[in-house]
Amino acid sequence: MSHPMTSGQTPSSPTPLAQALELGESERQTGYWIQDEVHFGHPLTPLFASFQIPSLTVGTRRAFEALSMPIMEFRARLVDGYFYQWAVEAPDAEARAQRQRRLMAEDIIPSHPERFQRVVREELLPLYADLQRRAATLATREDALAALEAVGAAYDLVWQRHFELVLPLIAARGALGDLIKRLTDRDDPAVLNAIFAGVMTKTLETDRELRRLAESATPEVAQALEGPKDEWRARLAQTTAGQDFLSRLDAFLAEYGHRVAHSHEFVEPTWIEDPTQPLALVRTYMRQPFAFDAHIESLVAERQAAWAALWDSMPDTPERAAFERLYHQVLPFWGVDEDHHFYIDAMLPAKTRPLILKVGAVLVAADVLAKPDDVCFLYRDEAEALLRAPADRRALVEARRADWRRQQQTVPTPYFGVRPDEDDPLQVLVFGEPDRPDAGPAVRRLKGQPASAGVYRGRVRILRDPAEFGLLQPGEVLVCRTTTPPWTPLFSIAGAIVTDAGGVLSHAATVAREYRLPAVVGARIATHILADGQLVTVDGSAGTVVVDGD
Repeated sequence: MSHPMTSGQTPSSPTPLAQALELGESERQTGYWIQDEVHFGHPLTPLFASFQIPSLTVGTRRAFEALSMPIMEFRARLVDGYFYQWAVEAPDAEARAQRQRRLMAEDIIPSHPERFQRVVREELLPLYADLQRRAATLATREDALAALEAVGAAYDLVWQRHFELVLPLIAARGALGDLIKRLTDRDDPAVLNAIFAGVMTKTLETDRELRRLAESATPEVAQALEGPKDEWRARLAQTTAGQDFLSRLDAFLAEYGHRVAHSHEFVEPTWIEDPTQPLALVRTYMRQPFAFDAHIESLVAERQAAWAALWDSMPDTPERAAFERLYHQVLPFWGVDEDHHFYIDAMLPAKTRPLILKVGAVLVAADVLAKPDDVCFLYRDEAEALLRAPADRRALVEARRADWRRQQQTVPTPYFGVRPDEDDPLQVLVFGEPDRPDAGPAVRRLKGQPASAGVYRGRVRILRDPAEFGLLQPGEVLVCRTTTPPWTPLFSIAGAIVTDAGGVLSHAATVAREYRLPAVVGARIATHILADGQLVTVDGSAGTVVVDGD
């Protein structure tokens, strides 16, 4: 479907996407636009933004209506390439909230595990297979136009399903927390986290399989991986042991290789295309074994003990029975926060990228672009216009690519618009506090959100991009802007985690708890004031990072 971005837009007088996707001055006066560093901590390319931003609004509007959410929709815009969103309250918010509580309790939460699997099996995977078939047969400009239309429809549907699958977990988490507080007078998120520890997710499963791949490596494989990165595959192919390892690597990538440096993009190659990152992690894992299965077994044992202790502390009332019933309904889909990333946030753009590159190849053949991925620096309407009437856009693309590189070096403003008197508690749980404190040289103590309990003292290692994964040494304190599932393999290497962005429900916080790593998230300026090699103490219980020495 098409995506008019303004109310006055008509087919005969469209607003160019380059203009419509930008946050305008009038919009800044009416909304509260937060920069989503957790999911979009990087500047977006024009083509990806052309699909992601309109589909976020379409998808949330549909999902929020189906779930009777008090929020009407998410609206998103760009500011210098960075993604900002505003949660628009529904006019009948209070009535919808009342319906939502009943709908969640009586219908959605009890049936959610089956629904999640059905959506993956019957909608998402067939959709991705269709995109793959289109990429295999795309040859003409007409095929390319149809492909872009198919991508738009896919993004609309998948982002609707995204919120339909994720929001019930948030609602269930809130209901469980309320019951714990009423039954035990305890208002500590750690209590809730403890009774769900050790739930296997696709994120943890990927790390486990990467560990097993490393455990299967022979000395010949280790020797091949000691050479230059760009020679790893060629060196592995020179020995029988290396060839066997490559076969196992390819099987791993076919299942788990839909990862890129930044999950939401078309312009970056996946692990399938470039396995340098997983191979670098394999090399590190070979040097630092980790008993993954035993670790998960211990977490499950701790979960069962935590459940028994919590159950025994509750009075024998009807609410206690309701808590037990809800807990056993939620346990099978507790991992949906990570699993949806595997099947949606990562897989959708990864499965779309080959089709986008084929569209780019058609434009290269039409003498419009220099190379296929240049199409990522055109807006959708521009690409469609060029497919209908080709014209050279090499200079425009080079200018935009240079601007995109410039944007990567900038620090985005935390928010624009009218900030409410009190921040939405859910937004803080996911995104963290929006304010950024002063980053002067005298700052020796940082405050963030306590994400994973424990105290750890170690040396700082700042990583700004997955290309730097190989720099992290065992036991170092990983400091970064944020983490997404491609960063998870580092959690069994690091001694503690500190992020600029995110709240206690962010990916970094969730996975740190599974690895028992002390973690402080949402420290805002950690990557700006800390330096590699500094000695720091991370207190994941208090949410503080203290610089002990240089």
